[in-house]
Amino acid sequence: MKALISLIAALASSIAVYGVAFSTVLKMPLTMGFIKEAYDLKADYARAIEQPKFVVLAGSNAFFGIRCQTIEEISGIPCVNASVTVSLGSAVIFEKGRELISPGDTVLMPLEYQVYLARNIKDASLPYLVSYEPQYLNTLDSAKRIQAFFSFGFTSFVVATGETALRAMGVRRRISVQSLTPNGDFMGHTEEIAAPYQASIGPAPIPDAAELDRQSPGWKVVQDFLEWATANKVRVVGMLPATIDLEPVSDELERALLNLYENSGHDFFKLPNKNQFHRRCFFESYYHLHEGCQIDFSRRLVLLLRKNDVMPR
Repeated sequence: MKALISLIAALASSIAVYGVAFSTVLKMPLTMGFIKEAYDLKADYARAIEQPKFVVLAGSNAFFGIRCQTIEEISGIPCVNASVTVSLGSAVIFEKGRELISPGDTVLMPLEYQVYLARNIKDASLPYLVSYEPQYLNTLDSAKRIQAFFSFGFTSFVVATGETALRAMGVRRRISVQSLTPNGDFMGHTEEIAAPYQASIGPAPIPDAAELDRQSPGWKVVQDFLEWATANKVRVVGMLPATIDLEPVSDELERALLNLYENSGHDFFKLPNKNQFHRRCFFESYYHLHEGCQIDFSRRLVLLLRKNDVMPR
Protein backbone atom coordinates (compact mmCIF):
# COMPACT_ATOMS: atom_id res chain seq x y z
CA MET A 1 0.00 0.00 0.00
CA LYS A 2 2.82 2.38 0.92
CA ALA A 3 4.51 1.67 -2.41
CA LEU A 4 1.25 2.42 -4.25
CA ILE A 5 0.83 5.73 -2.41
CA SER A 6 4.43 6.65 -3.24
CA LEU A 7 3.84 5.79 -6.90
CA ILE A 8 0.68 7.90 -7.04
CA ALA A 9 2.46 10.81 -5.32
CA ALA A 10 5.36 10.58 -7.77
CA LEU A 11 2.94 10.47 -10.72
CA ALA A 12 1.00 13.49 -9.43
CA SER A 13 4.23 15.40 -8.89
CA SER A 14 5.40 14.58 -12.40
CA ILE A 15 2.12 15.79 -13.91
CA ALA A 16 2.31 18.99 -11.86
CA VAL A 17 5.88 19.68 -12.98
CA TYR A 18 4.89 18.93 -16.59
CA GLY A 19 1.95 21.35 -16.39
CA VAL A 20 3.91 24.15 -14.75
CA ALA A 21 6.80 23.74 -17.17
CA PHE A 22 4.79 24.05 -20.37
CA SER A 23 2.34 26.67 -19.10
CA THR A 24 4.83 29.03 -17.46
CA VAL A 25 8.45 28.30 -18.44
CA LEU A 26 8.86 26.21 -21.63
CA LYS A 27 6.46 28.23 -23.77
CA MET A 28 8.22 28.27 -27.19
CA PRO A 29 8.74 32.06 -27.05
CA LEU A 30 10.11 32.39 -30.59
CA THR A 31 7.25 30.62 -32.38
CA MET A 32 4.10 30.45 -30.27
CA GLY A 33 5.25 33.46 -28.27
CA PHE A 34 5.37 35.51 -31.46
CA ILE A 35 1.72 34.67 -32.17
CA LYS A 36 0.67 36.02 -28.77
CA GLU A 37 2.81 39.15 -29.18
CA ALA A 38 1.35 39.76 -32.65
CA TYR A 39 -2.23 39.43 -31.39
CA ASP A 40 -1.46 41.81 -28.51
CA LEU A 41 -0.08 44.40 -30.95
CA LYS A 42 -3.18 44.12 -33.14
CA ALA A 43 -5.50 44.37 -30.13
CA ASP A 44 -3.75 47.50 -28.87
CA TYR A 45 -4.19 49.16 -32.25
CA ALA A 46 -7.85 48.14 -32.49
CA ARG A 47 -8.66 49.41 -28.99
CA ALA A 48 -7.41 52.89 -29.89
CA ILE A 49 -9.89 53.17 -32.79
CA GLU A 50 -13.18 54.90 -31.97
CA GLN A 51 -14.94 54.64 -35.34
CA PRO A 52 -16.03 51.87 -37.72
CA LYS A 53 -13.01 50.17 -39.27
CA PHE A 54 -11.81 47.49 -41.63
CA VAL A 55 -10.64 44.24 -40.07
CA VAL A 56 -8.73 41.74 -42.20
CA LEU A 57 -9.31 38.19 -40.95
CA ALA A 58 -7.70 35.02 -42.30
CA GLY A 59 -4.45 33.10 -41.90
CA SER A 60 -0.97 33.98 -43.08
CA ASN A 61 -2.07 34.67 -46.67
CA ALA A 62 -3.67 37.89 -45.37
CA PHE A 63 -0.90 38.53 -42.82
CA PHE A 64 1.66 38.63 -45.66
CA GLY A 65 -0.62 39.54 -48.57
CA ILE A 66 -2.82 42.44 -47.42
CA ARG A 67 -1.45 45.73 -46.10
CA CYS A 68 -3.92 47.40 -43.74
CA GLN A 69 -1.50 50.30 -43.42
CA THR A 70 -1.93 50.99 -47.16
CA ILE A 71 -5.71 50.55 -47.04
CA GLU A 72 -5.91 53.03 -44.17
CA GLU A 73 -3.61 55.57 -45.85
CA ILE A 74 -5.59 55.55 -49.11
CA SER A 75 -9.15 55.22 -47.78
CA GLY A 76 -8.80 57.30 -44.62
CA ILE A 77 -10.57 54.48 -42.74
CA PRO A 78 -8.76 52.66 -39.90
CA CYS A 79 -7.74 49.10 -40.70
CA VAL A 80 -6.50 46.30 -38.45
CA ASN A 81 -4.92 43.14 -39.83
CA ALA A 82 -6.18 40.48 -37.41
CA SER A 83 -4.48 37.65 -39.32
CA VAL A 84 -1.44 35.61 -38.22
CA THR A 85 -1.45 31.92 -39.16
CA VAL A 86 -4.04 29.40 -40.31
CA SER A 87 -2.22 26.70 -38.32
CA LEU A 88 -4.00 27.85 -35.16
CA GLY A 89 -7.25 26.45 -36.51
CA SER A 90 -10.31 28.39 -37.61
CA ALA A 91 -12.06 28.25 -34.22
CA VAL A 92 -9.28 30.25 -32.56
CA ILE A 93 -8.85 32.55 -35.58
CA PHE A 94 -12.51 33.57 -35.38
CA GLU A 95 -12.48 33.90 -31.59
CA LYS A 96 -9.45 36.19 -31.74
CA GLY A 97 -11.09 38.11 -34.56
CA ARG A 98 -14.25 38.67 -32.56
CA GLU A 99 -12.18 40.36 -29.87
CA LEU A 100 -11.11 43.06 -32.33
CA ILE A 101 -14.41 43.56 -34.18
CA SER A 102 -17.08 46.08 -33.20
CA PRO A 103 -20.59 46.82 -34.56
CA GLY A 104 -20.32 48.81 -37.78
CA ASP A 105 -17.00 47.27 -38.82
CA THR A 106 -16.37 45.67 -42.21
CA VAL A 107 -14.43 42.39 -42.16
CA LEU A 108 -12.38 41.46 -45.23
CA MET A 109 -12.03 37.68 -45.18
CA PRO A 110 -9.78 35.97 -47.76
CA LEU A 111 -9.75 32.63 -45.93
CA GLU A 112 -7.35 29.91 -47.04
CA TYR A 113 -9.07 27.05 -48.85
CA GLN A 114 -8.22 24.55 -46.13
CA VAL A 115 -10.38 26.47 -43.66
CA TYR A 116 -13.52 25.46 -45.55
CA LEU A 117 -12.36 21.83 -45.76
CA ALA A 118 -11.16 21.41 -42.16
CA ARG A 119 -12.33 18.33 -40.26
CA ASN A 120 -10.69 19.45 -37.05
CA ILE A 121 -10.90 23.15 -36.15
CA LYS A 122 -9.25 23.17 -32.71
CA ASP A 123 -6.57 20.53 -32.20
CA ALA A 124 -3.78 22.47 -33.94
CA SER A 125 -4.12 25.31 -31.45
CA LEU A 126 -4.17 23.27 -28.22
CA PRO A 127 -0.48 23.73 -27.25
CA TYR A 128 -0.77 27.47 -27.94
CA LEU A 129 -3.88 27.75 -25.78
CA VAL A 130 -2.25 25.99 -22.84
CA SER A 131 0.87 28.16 -22.97
CA TYR A 132 -0.55 31.57 -23.92
CA GLU A 133 -4.36 31.72 -23.95
CA PRO A 134 -5.54 29.39 -21.14
CA GLN A 135 -8.81 31.31 -20.83
CA TYR A 136 -9.94 29.71 -24.10
CA LEU A 137 -9.66 26.24 -22.55
CA ASN A 138 -12.98 27.00 -20.86
CA THR A 139 -14.64 26.80 -24.29
CA LEU A 140 -13.54 23.15 -24.66
CA ASP A 141 -15.23 20.05 -23.32
CA SER A 142 -13.50 17.95 -20.66
CA ALA A 143 -11.98 15.53 -23.15
CA LYS A 144 -10.47 18.36 -25.17
CA ARG A 145 -9.07 20.01 -22.04
CA ILE A 146 -7.30 16.80 -21.09
CA GLN A 147 -6.04 16.42 -24.66
CA ALA A 148 -4.79 20.02 -24.55
CA PHE A 149 -2.95 19.48 -21.26
CA PHE A 150 -1.16 16.42 -22.61
CA SER A 151 -0.51 17.81 -26.10
CA PHE A 152 3.21 18.34 -25.40
CA GLY A 153 5.70 15.56 -26.06
CA PHE A 154 9.45 15.07 -26.06
CA THR A 155 9.81 17.08 -29.28
CA SER A 156 7.92 19.95 -27.65
CA PHE A 157 10.30 19.79 -24.69
CA VAL A 158 13.38 19.94 -26.92
CA VAL A 159 12.01 22.78 -29.08
CA ALA A 160 10.74 24.79 -26.09
CA THR A 161 14.03 24.37 -24.21
CA GLY A 162 15.97 25.51 -27.26
CA GLU A 163 13.73 28.50 -27.92
CA THR A 164 13.83 29.55 -24.26
CA ALA A 165 17.64 29.42 -24.30
CA LEU A 166 17.85 31.34 -27.58
CA ARG A 167 15.47 34.03 -26.32
CA ALA A 168 17.59 34.39 -23.16
CA MET A 169 20.62 34.91 -25.43
CA GLY A 170 18.79 37.71 -27.25
CA VAL A 171 18.19 35.76 -30.48
CA ARG A 172 15.24 36.95 -32.57
CA ARG A 173 13.48 35.25 -35.48
CA ARG A 174 13.21 36.88 -38.88
CA ILE A 175 9.46 37.04 -38.19
CA SER A 176 8.88 39.05 -35.01
CA VAL A 177 6.72 41.93 -33.83
CA GLN A 178 9.52 44.24 -34.98
CA SER A 179 8.63 43.18 -38.53
CA LEU A 180 4.99 44.31 -38.23
CA THR A 181 3.36 47.60 -39.13
CA PRO A 182 1.34 49.29 -36.35
CA ASN A 183 -1.76 47.91 -38.12
CA GLY A 184 -0.52 44.33 -37.71
CA ASP A 185 0.69 43.63 -41.28
CA PHE A 186 3.93 41.81 -42.03
CA MET A 187 6.48 44.13 -43.65
CA GLY A 188 10.05 44.01 -44.94
CA HIS A 189 9.57 40.92 -47.12
CA THR A 190 10.86 42.72 -50.20
CA GLU A 191 11.14 41.37 -53.72
CA GLU A 192 14.91 41.23 -53.33
CA ILE A 193 14.66 39.06 -50.20
CA ALA A 194 12.03 36.89 -51.90
CA ALA A 195 14.08 36.21 -55.05
CA PRO A 196 16.08 33.18 -53.76
CA TYR A 197 12.89 31.40 -52.65
CA GLN A 198 10.68 31.93 -55.69
CA ALA A 199 11.92 29.12 -57.92
CA SER A 200 11.03 26.52 -55.28
CA ILE A 201 7.43 27.67 -54.75
CA GLY A 202 5.00 25.03 -55.98
CA PRO A 203 1.28 25.18 -56.77
CA ALA A 204 -1.29 25.93 -54.09
CA PRO A 205 -3.60 23.07 -53.02
CA ILE A 206 -6.76 24.43 -54.66
CA PRO A 207 -9.74 22.10 -54.11
CA ASP A 208 -12.47 21.16 -56.54
CA ALA A 209 -15.94 22.40 -55.72
CA ALA A 210 -16.97 18.76 -55.22
CA GLU A 211 -14.57 18.52 -52.25
CA LEU A 212 -16.52 21.11 -50.28
CA ASP A 213 -18.61 19.50 -47.54
CA ARG A 214 -21.35 21.76 -46.19
CA GLN A 215 -21.52 19.59 -43.07
CA SER A 216 -17.83 19.72 -42.23
CA PRO A 217 -16.67 21.53 -39.06
CA GLY A 218 -14.64 23.94 -41.18
CA TRP A 219 -17.61 24.98 -43.32
CA LYS A 220 -19.89 25.28 -40.29
CA VAL A 221 -17.47 27.44 -38.29
CA VAL A 222 -17.46 29.93 -41.17
CA GLN A 223 -21.27 29.87 -41.26
CA ASP A 224 -21.39 30.44 -37.50
CA PHE A 225 -19.10 33.45 -37.82
CA LEU A 226 -21.25 34.93 -40.59
CA GLU A 227 -24.34 34.52 -38.41
CA TRP A 228 -22.52 36.16 -35.50
CA ALA A 229 -21.52 39.05 -37.78
CA THR A 230 -25.13 39.59 -38.88
CA ALA A 231 -26.36 39.57 -35.28
CA ASN A 232 -23.69 42.10 -34.29
CA LYS A 233 -24.19 44.48 -37.26
CA VAL A 234 -20.85 43.60 -38.84
CA ARG A 235 -20.46 43.43 -42.62
CA VAL A 236 -18.31 40.61 -44.04
CA VAL A 237 -16.71 40.63 -47.46
CA GLY A 238 -15.48 37.19 -48.45
CA MET A 239 -12.68 36.88 -50.99
CA LEU A 240 -10.50 34.22 -52.54
CA PRO A 241 -7.05 33.99 -50.95
CA ALA A 242 -4.07 35.23 -52.94
CA THR A 243 -2.38 32.21 -54.55
CA ILE A 244 0.23 31.47 -57.19
CA ASP A 245 -1.26 30.97 -60.67
CA LEU A 246 0.11 27.46 -61.32
CA GLU A 247 -3.29 25.77 -60.79
CA PRO A 248 -6.62 27.33 -61.84
CA VAL A 249 -9.47 28.23 -59.50
CA SER A 250 -12.63 26.80 -61.04
CA ASP A 251 -15.75 28.87 -61.58
CA GLU A 252 -17.65 26.22 -59.63
CA LEU A 253 -15.44 26.63 -56.56
CA GLU A 254 -15.74 30.41 -56.68
CA ARG A 255 -19.53 30.15 -57.08
CA ALA A 256 -19.85 27.77 -54.11
CA LEU A 257 -17.97 30.18 -51.84
CA LEU A 258 -19.92 33.16 -53.18
CA ASN A 259 -23.17 31.36 -52.31
CA LEU A 260 -21.94 30.66 -48.76
CA TYR A 261 -21.46 34.37 -48.09
CA GLU A 262 -24.41 35.76 -50.05
CA ASN A 263 -26.85 33.22 -48.58
CA SER A 264 -25.79 34.49 -45.15
CA GLY A 265 -26.51 38.10 -46.13
CA HIS A 266 -22.91 39.13 -46.74
CA ASP A 267 -20.75 39.92 -49.76
CA PHE A 268 -18.20 38.04 -51.81
CA PHE A 269 -15.95 39.79 -54.29
CA LYS A 270 -15.35 38.06 -57.60
CA LEU A 271 -12.07 39.43 -58.90
CA PRO A 272 -11.10 39.08 -62.59
CA ASN A 273 -7.86 37.24 -61.85
CA LYS A 274 -9.42 35.21 -59.00
CA ASN A 275 -6.66 36.59 -56.76
CA GLN A 276 -4.03 34.56 -58.59
CA PHE A 277 -0.61 36.09 -59.24
CA HIS A 278 2.58 35.21 -61.09
CA ARG A 279 5.39 33.46 -59.21
CA ARG A 280 7.42 36.69 -59.15
CA CYS A 281 4.84 38.21 -56.77
CA PHE A 282 5.47 35.68 -54.00
CA PHE A 283 7.79 35.59 -51.02
CA GLU A 284 8.51 32.01 -49.90
CA SER A 285 5.11 30.31 -50.11
CA TYR A 286 2.25 30.02 -52.60
CA TYR A 287 0.09 31.94 -50.10
CA HIS A 288 2.52 34.78 -49.23
CA LEU A 289 2.82 37.81 -51.51
CA HIS A 290 6.04 39.77 -51.15
CA GLU A 291 5.85 43.36 -49.95
CA GLY A 292 5.66 45.06 -53.35
CA CYS A 293 2.72 42.95 -54.51
CA GLN A 294 1.16 43.12 -51.03
CA ILE A 295 1.03 46.92 -51.27
CA ASP A 296 -0.12 46.91 -54.92
CA PHE A 297 -2.88 44.39 -54.19
CA SER A 298 -4.05 46.46 -51.22
CA ARG A 299 -4.26 49.59 -53.39
CA ARG A 300 -6.37 47.70 -55.94
CA LEU A 301 -8.51 46.36 -53.13
CA VAL A 302 -9.34 49.89 -51.93
CA LEU A 303 -10.49 50.81 -55.45
CA LEU A 304 -12.69 47.72 -55.53
CA LEU A 305 -14.16 48.50 -52.11
CA ARG A 306 -14.98 52.04 -53.21
CA LYS A 307 -16.48 50.87 -56.49
CA ASN A 308 -18.80 48.50 -54.62
CA ASP A 309 -19.56 51.05 -51.89
CA VAL A 310 -18.07 48.83 -49.19
CA MET A 311 -16.84 51.39 -46.71
CA PRO A 312 -17.48 51.30 -42.95
CA ARG A 313 -19.70 54.17 -41.80
